[in-house]
Amino acid sequence: MLGLIIIDFIVLWLGIGCACSLIAQSKNRDKVMWFWGGFFLSVIGLILITLLPPAKKSESYEKFLQK
Repeated sequence: MLGLIIIDFIVLWLGIGCACSLIAQSKNRDKVMWFWGGFFLSVIGLILITLLPPAKKSESYEKFLQK
């Protein structure tokens, strides 16, 4: 019984982490960092990434991505 509860929480944390990652990607933010932020902070991380404005990409960052 306890094992199922633990698995449920892990699946929930993974889901929140994925949701944070998708929202972060749509706002031009680091999706890996926000996955872990959502995983460890849970609903607080989800609220934070939702409230943050989209990040602006700098020209040097875009040149780095093109290489």
